[in-house]
Amino acid sequence: MKENLSMAEETQDFNPEEFRKAIKKTVDAHRGKLSEEEVKLQEQALIDIFENGMLPAQALGFDANFMDYVYKFAYTLYQKNEIEEASQLYRWLKVMVPIDQKYTIALAHCYIQQKNWLAAVAMLMELGVLNPEDPLPFEKMCDCLIEAKDYASALMAIEQAIKRAADKQEYMLDKEKWLMTYDYLLSQLEIDPAIIEKVKAENESITHVKNSER
Repeated sequence: MKENLSMAEETQDFNPEEFRKAIKKTVDAHRGKLSEEEVKLQEQALIDIFENGMLPAQALGFDANFMDYVYKFAYTLYQKNEIEEASQLYRWLKVMVPIDQKYTIALAHCYIQQKNWLAAVAMLMELGVLNPEDPLPFEKMCDCLIEAKDYASALMAIEQAIKRAADKQEYMLDKEKWLMTYDYLLSQLEIDPAIIEKVKAENESITHVKNSER
């Protein structure tokens, strides 16, 4: 709370004119052989992003058709197994339009192909947060964490997948497999399932008491 307050106090002195001067100074320092018109366009793009809340792609003039072309080209590279080249384009697309989940999904697939397990987990976690009822990002996350031999984190991931699946019919077959994965991870961690059930029961009891006190 104190940190949040101090941040709020620091932002009270924000001066738009000073901010624009800082943008101009930054662009000038990296202008290279840019013309005056090109420098002004860069300055305006930064203002549109940071002051006006535009997506980088929009501020820089990249329309939906161009972004779709880049996406398809990246997918072509991916299919040719040119994973690093594809991932570079997907990263660029994600920076340009951070809210488009298909770029996050594509990047996660690239990281999995590269066996960059923790980077893949970061992408999958983002998808899990953005889709609060979908268990599938956590299933994939568990697979990555098993590959990384982080069995404790994998256990938490598959628990979340099972929890989100609940009694939904479309996940019944998947849930059976996830429960087997859950048991496998318990064996890897040498945890007695009875202890897990006891902890869960105690947590449920505490939650019930707290809810009844409200």
